[in-house]
Amino acid sequence: MRRDRAYFTENTPYLEYSDTEIKMLDVDEALLISEPKIRFAVPVKITHYPEYLKERGREDYGLPESQKLSDMEERLKQLSRQESLSL
Repeated sequence: MRRDRAYFTENTPYLEYSDTEIKMLDVDEALLISEPKIRFAVPVKITHYPEYLKERGREDYGLPESQKLSDMEERLKQLSRQESLSL
């Protein structure tokens, strides 16, 4: 909306002349400003990480499978019971 764009451009450094760029942003896009290196707004595409992983595919790093959370919780319960019995 025009009022929102005006607020951003007036209150954000280096966005003074970026009203048109803000209007042109699409879904998953943003303007990046990083002081002191980037003194103007740079358009960037934001990627949803889970979707990126689906497109990219999985990498096989040869790591062993991790335990299921339920197995770890059961082991913690066993240890807790042993500790309470030893007291």
